[in-house]
Amino acid sequence: CYGCIRRLTMAAFQFEKKRELDICGRKYPCDISDVHMLEGVTRDFPRMLRAVQEFCNVSGRLNADAHDWRPTAPAAELVCEKGRALLDICRTFIEGTLGVDEYAEIFSGRRENINEHVSLCSYIYGEVMEGRREIVDQFLTPELKEMFANAAGGDAEAAGHDPGPEGPNGLGLVDEVRGAGADVLPALD
Repeated sequence: CYGCIRRLTMAAFQFEKKRELDICGRKYPCDISDVHMLEGVTRDFPRMLRAVQEFCNVSGRLNADAHDWRPTAPAAELVCEKGRALLDICRTFIEGTLGVDEYAEIFSGRRENINEHVSLCSYIYGEVMEGRREIVDQFLTPELKEMFANAAGGDAEAAGHDPGPEGPNGLGLVDEVRGAGADVLPALD
């Protein structure tokens, strides 16, 4: 029948519009279901957090050595080494989540700055974690949403801290980072 054929030809598949990150006045797609984004969030961001901690520890040791009038050359070399490693991990995260050309565009004409790299990584990670609930909700049936809400003792739509893989949405990739970003940046000042 003509009506059946017409309905079939009128239906069209279109990809949904991606969330976007606003970085320095430019828009970049943010899609947690992208394989590179998942790798960055699950693998590279935790590596970055460890590198920040190592950098802060060594930097603190350098400051203590200088304060106590001890030789600072060994600690200074280690600070430079840890700083370079931290920048490399941040670059890997940003290039993996946004893209190589996008990284180059964002940092074009800028000197390598640890605070800026860590801040951008924290921003990207925070935005990804905010958007992940939207992605998961698309695939959960109402029955599963209700089950998760009952298991969590609350509303399925309520947002909040994800305690880990056993959490209401079962993702628990890494603990919330907006707070970690706030903890990291003062340590680098």
